[in-house]
Amino acid sequence: MPMRRLHPRDAMTVRVGSWMHWFRTSAEADMSERTVLSGLTVYPVKGCRGIAVERWPIDRMGLAFDRRWMVVDHRGVFCSQRTMPRMALIDTAFVGDALELRASDGSTLPLPIVGRSGSDVSVAVHKDWLRGIDQGEEAATCMSAALGASTLTPPSGRV
Repeated sequence: MPMRRLHPRDAMTVRVGSWMHWFRTSAEADMSERTVLSGLTVYPVKGCRGIAVERWPIDRMGLAFDRRWMVVDHRGVFCSQRTMPRMALIDTAFVGDALELRASDGSTLPLPIVGRSGSDVSVAVHKDWLRGIDQGEEAATCMSAALGASTLTPPSGRV
């Protein structure tokens, strides 16, 4: 029997690391087959180091706190490792009620997880415009220093 090609809307999406894997789900699927995840990583800040986890909660947008913050430049365009490879050197960790960013020089920046306040900003991600929350001047200064760029605005949380 030939395999029928499924549209992505018919499949289940699972994030493993930074790759998206589409797994076949249909009435024809053998339910005795098992899909095994070999690792799970949450990336709170788009482009920065992730956090390897064994278990993680899911909310209406997917993995909780996954890619909910991003670094944007002075034009409101998100930054990635393609344009700023030093983003790969910034560690992320959840400490109490904060997301802590740690630069390679050891400096840290705590960002509140709940009760975030700040002005709304428009952020361009590829061809989409999203609403973000400005994390303040301290965050902008810290990230600019860590990334060696003076044209950054603060990380913005997706809303």
